[in-house]
Amino acid sequence: MTKDNKQLYVIIPLRSKSKSIKNKNFLKVGKYPLVVKCINTILKSGLGNKIIIATDSKDYVKKINKFFKKEKKLIYFLRSKKSALPNSKTEVVISEVIGKINFQEVKNLLLVQATSPALNYKDLIYGYKKFIKNNFDSLFSCY
Repeated sequence: MTKDNKQLYVIIPLRSKSKSIKNKNFLKVGKYPLVVKCINTILKSGLGNKIIIATDSKDYVKKINKFFKKEKKLIYFLRSKKSALPNSKTEVVISEVIGKINFQEVKNLLLVQATSPALNYKDLIYGYKKFIKNNFDSLFSCY
């Protein structure tokens, strides 16, 4: 990708106690659970030096590890209760991760929601190239 890619970390926030759809992060879309599809998409994009799974569930860590036992890019981060409440803002999780993990080599963060089944690796690459080329301080993508 680019030299800046080495300074990019990806954060995937996962909360285990969804009110509307129970365990929605592990609902299967095709052959794989949403979160596994999300991680595979990020890996296929080649973006990110590390992928941080920020979750409040050790069970989620075990389930994800079944699919990615040997993946060295994955880091698991246990969220606090404060950041895992139904009304907790995503920014709280991001702040927790930044506060606890050594980010000296990191220049940029990419936040990816696991519950986006249409996520495409080409869109991630396109967005990140646009972000770097235009020297943006942030970029938001949605559909």
